[in-house]
Amino acid sequence: MVLTESDINRAFNSEYISGKLSAQKVHVNGNPVTIDAKSVECNLLESGKIALNAEVLVRETSSIEKISFTALPQINREGGGISLQDVEYPSHQELSPELTTALVEKASEILNLRNFDLKGMSLRIQQLDVEPSLLTLHAAAKVDQFPSS
Repeated sequence: MVLTESDINRAFNSEYISGKLSAQKVHVNGNPVTIDAKSVECNLLESGKIALNAEVLVRETSSIEKISFTALPQINREGGGISLQDVEYPSHQELSPELTTALVEKASEILNLRNFDLKGMSLRIQQLDVEPSLLTLHAAAKVDQFPSS
């Protein structure tokens, strides 16, 4: 499967994923806050990393905060999804990394292929290739039974 940056950005900003990135409880500077992701932009880099830029609403202060980081996507346990490793923040990042950590964790949850398993069918990623503007996934599907509908 080949995904373009546009495909990934459309998915991150879809109603379904936006719902998963809303009402996240995190601690910022030791204080609990609730955040809602307002927009997410993903860029696929030549280095094999991805760059994520997001705007999040901090409900308690009604402020919009910008989050930026790069990370290396890696296949996680037994090919069951993709996790983001080696997260790096821009040197000018003033916002607490706790917000970024929450976004990284939620992105990893969303990229868990078990969310897409159907009864009698499962997917496992075998290879992941990142190049500028393209993400290529090589996966195997195990089908024990075809869904009836």
